[in-house]
Amino acid sequence: MLVKPWNFFSPTAQPGLNRPSLVGRVRDCRVRRIRRHPNHGATDPMNDWKLQQMIKACGWPLAPELLASGANFNARLDGGLVPLHWACAQGKAGLVKHMIQHGANVQDAADDGQTPLTMALNSGSFQVVMLVIDRLKALAAPPPDLALRKRLTESFSKGHTDARNRLVQTLKDWDRIARKAGTALDAPVLRKF
Repeated sequence: MLVKPWNFFSPTAQPGLNRPSLVGRVRDCRVRRIRRHPNHGATDPMNDWKLQQMIKACGWPLAPELLASGANFNARLDGGLVPLHWACAQGKAGLVKHMIQHGANVQDAADDGQTPLTMALNSGSFQVVMLVIDRLKALAAPPPDLALRKRLTESFSKGHTDARNRLVQTLKDWDRIARKAGTALDAPVLRKF
């Protein structure tokens, strides 16, 4: 006897197989009770387990409350430390993503004139650079000047091909968005690595 592969959706799938009928069955969702996480619905932002683990893993040097969801990530703290600038300079992608999602201003320059983009570039973290660029694009900020473009492309020219292509395409998209918003610097796109 030739056995055909069983097709679940076919009404005539291999007669004689003893499979349960799905017609007329109602799934009772009350049978399985799911226990809530102890921190579910907590009002304290520092009770978020993921945030606590991220703070532990990144080596944040100050109080964890400074990284809570409602905190000002661009505030100058004692000693001149700015949380967003520290995270960009250290290449902490998870922390930068958290800060951007909770309102950090990626256009805020440091006292010495460095922007979060240049700090991320100096850290050598492609993920942080792309997070900052994506946020700058969303804000329709002016694209980087020719010198910064050259540094960006040279820094990641020896990286993975997908990363290089993504960077080039992102810079092209940024130019297009800036032209549309009227903030373009008319800088040519560097195409070759």
